[in-house]
Amino acid sequence: MYLGNEYWKNYMERWFGVDLIVSWEKFARVLLPFIIPLFKRGYTLIVPDLQGYGYNEGIKGDFEWNAHVQNLKDAATFAKNKYGSSVWLGGASMGGPLAYEAASECDFVDGLLCWCLWDFSDKEFMLKETSTGKWTYALIPILKILSKFFGKLRLITNHLISYDALTDSKEFNELIKKDPQAGTHVTLKGATSLVLDSEPTVKHSDFLKPVLVVQPGNDQMTPKKYMKKTFERLGSKIKKYVEVEGAPHFPTKMETYNRWANEVDQFIKKCK
Repeated sequence: MYLGNEYWKNYMERWFGVDLIVSWEKFARVLLPFIIPLFKRGYTLIVPDLQGYGYNEGIKGDFEWNAHVQNLKDAATFAKNKYGSSVWLGGASMGGPLAYEAASECDFVDGLLCWCLWDFSDKEFMLKETSTGKWTYALIPILKILSKFFGKLRLITNHLISYDALTDSKEFNELIKKDPQAGTHVTLKGATSLVLDSEPTVKHSDFLKPVLVVQPGNDQMTPKKYMKKTFERLGSKIKKYVEVEGAPHFPTKMETYNRWANEVDQFIKKCK
């Protein structure tokens, strides 16, 4: 049993193998399966730990939506200045909407690559897919007041958005719920900002950059109907929606990640 900063190995080694972890941990951690297949295809990737996540200092789960967007914009700017080549923004799960927002605000970003992309301000999503359900919007005034005085108070993320359907393995889900680097907690300030600040500044119909959306077909955390709704609204002339049949929100099979990498590789080459 690994502890602390190496807790992630408890599930990564079990499902993806010790030999791969030995080499993978040189490059990334929680999002290893998304990253390494692209790295092996010759892509340079910058995978920052956003504020309140991973190995960043400070309180885990203490962030604001706009701070995360800024984190991604800073990372994109760094990539552009350092490499001076084509820059694409990508994100998985909540990272999809975050990457969309950052790409909307960075003129030099060439396109968007998402494993799940939905509208965080979609009322149907907030009412049906969060643990607070029909009480979500009724609680907003209370959350705003409480966050002013108890903003650093940490809540268990699973009480807001269930991790029970994260993968197709109950054991995996239970392990990741205890990982201090895996977003298992969120401060009251952070939870409030997700509801109040996440509405896109650029309407999906006005977003014109190329977009690839790869959606797990058996995703029960962010169901595909919300992804399709967002995808159809996109104004991009070059866009592609790919559904991976039977895949959960966080797949545990490497062939799924190889499919993801192939789709990304083909899409980028098509846009050149």
